[in-house]
Amino acid sequence: GGYGFANWISQRGDIAGSYFVHHKNFHGFLWRHGKMTDLPPVGGAAWAFGNGVNDYGQVVGNETDANGNHEIIAALWSGGHGYDLNTLVDPNPLQMISADYINNQYVKDYGQA
Repeated sequence: GGYGFANWISQRGDIAGSYFVHHKNFHGFLWRHGKMTDLPPVGGAAWAFGNGVNDYGQVVGNETDANGNHEIIAALWSGGHGYDLNTLVDPNPLQMISADYINNQYVKDYGQA
């Protein structure tokens, strides 16, 4: 795509952000060691945004509708897999819709969601 932006730079220089892909949707990305990794939506939403990255290259963010108007889920991308953060916590009546920060405590890789 021709448009993108960074939202976070870790102390190691890893970058989390989003870019406009060729089919007119936003995806998140991780820029690490000079290589960009695509972070597509994981919860069925149209758009995904990378908001924060830790020193392990784990990215958190959110997914929205195709107009960017309604946040739908909070997301985590780790180890080549994407997760709806709501599925990684005990059942709860609250719905997480965005994650903006991740600390440097490694998040266990849960396998393919």
